[in-house]
Amino acid sequence: MAERTVADATRAAWTSVLGAAPLDDDDNFFEAGGDSLSALELVTILGDELGANVPMAELYRAPTFGALVALAAGEGDEADVPTAHHTTGRTLVRLRRGGAGRLWCFLPPLSGAVTRYAPMPRLLPPGDAIWAMETPAELSGAGMAVLIRGLADRIAAEDLSAFQTIVLSGYSLGGVFAHELARELETRLDGPKVVALLLDPPDPIEFRPSLDDSFDIFVRVGWRIPEPAASFVDADGGYRLDLVAAAARAAGTLPAAAPDTEVSDAWTVYASNARILEGHVVTRGAGLTFMLQCDSDAEVPAGGWGAAERAKGAWADAVEPEHVNVLRADHFAMMEPPNDQAVGRWLVASADRATALAGIS
Repeated sequence: MAERTVADATRAAWTSVLGAAPLDDDDNFFEAGGDSLSALELVTILGDELGANVPMAELYRAPTFGALVALAAGEGDEADVPTAHHTTGRTLVRLRRGGAGRLWCFLPPLSGAVTRYAPMPRLLPPGDAIWAMETPAELSGAGMAVLIRGLADRIAAEDLSAFQTIVLSGYSLGGVFAHELARELETRLDGPKVVALLLDPPDPIEFRPSLDDSFDIFVRVGWRIPEPAASFVDADGGYRLDLVAAAARAAGTLPAAAPDTEVSDAWTVYASNARILEGHVVTRGAGLTFMLQCDSDAEVPAGGWGAAERAKGAWADAVEPEHVNVLRADHFAMMEPPNDQAVGRWLVASADRATALAGIS
């Protein structure tokens, strides 16, 4: 459907729900009388009329008529990544559309969010498409296999015909997801070659964050709330997510009009991801799997990486030794400046190496 027609259909849906047409592109849905129920009605109409997938979270974040038209047309502000590390209800976020050739897709860490990957458009080659994925709340708690199949379904629903190579990557827990998703997509896709580039994934045997530790990260990092996490724990040890939502609004990391369910859904993801590696066994991936692991004491040049003897822990049996490199950095500083520059260079070099091994020109 042409964008003009999308605008007309969006205007008609807006008018139907609010009883008056938008005055201009800057007209705000909620300031014009909308609320959570009418917002749900609006996105439902857009889905029925246009087949558009407009998450409620996106409407809360960009409630103007012009932004809504862009979302309905599939051309929203794809660089709009939260500064705090929490999910927003979007499964697939296009950080950069790019052209034909190579698609990068980054998988979520513990937070389930895409925030870690916001710098990727400036670190990766211009022209490459760059996507990132959130952990969907509706798939959380169902186990690794169900989550990976759901993420694979979402990617496979896209038109991938323009891409020769799909590079899956992920930091920390996202590296485990990238490894498993690559195995799943290899069984589904006939066209693009799938490459997995793992950024210091945890050993499943050692990855055991407690629920309280995860809640502390959720409050401090997920929503950038200055109060201690203990402030949101009741006398029985329960987590007061309604109070977290109020504090997140005060901190400016939760839109004022957003419902508390955005916080509770985000916590569902954190809590599930904290347990998702229980009983998980890492198995060997395809030959196009590479790993960059962190070692603060590694004897490699600053800003660069070197060859590792082998992958750490359970990964030693899953990744070829010659495909493992080491970065002199702490795990938690891996994606922060200036280490992110080295990570970006490693990603490009490893993707190019994988492409050469696969015989793709």
